[in-house]
Amino acid sequence: GVITAALWIGSYITYFYVPWWVMLMCGSTMALGTFLLGWRVIKTVGWRLAKLEPKHGFSAETGAGLAIVGVSIAGMPVSTTHVLASAVIGGTFFQSLRRIRWSEVGKMVTAWIITIPIAALVGGMAFWVVQLCLFVS
Repeated sequence: GVITAALWIGSYITYFYVPWWVMLMCGSTMALGTFLLGWRVIKTVGWRLAKLEPKHGFSAETGAGLAIVGVSIAGMPVSTTHVLASAVIGGTFFQSLRRIRWSEVGKMVTAWIITIPIAALVGGMAFWVVQLCLFVS
């Protein structure tokens, strides 16, 4: 996606394709992040965000799945974690506002807002390192 676009725009690749090393780098980074910190996401969404009952979990999973399919068909990128967390809030919201832990929702939204510029910065730095290491003229 973004790394390939940067490579293509910068004329480091001649046509738009995802190089094997980009797939390896992205997949490895995502796997490492999930391995190291995935438990925190599961704990927050599954236990801290709302007092869930099976009906809330079912509603959240169904809603998240439908939303992800819909935006995927439309060709839009989406974070499955963000969609599921939002669906948990929505599924719980209609039964009782008191079941939602709003302090956790606030932390989550703050993290989402902070993530965008930080990810852009880290992505830019990663491209700079790759450019220095692989494309020295």
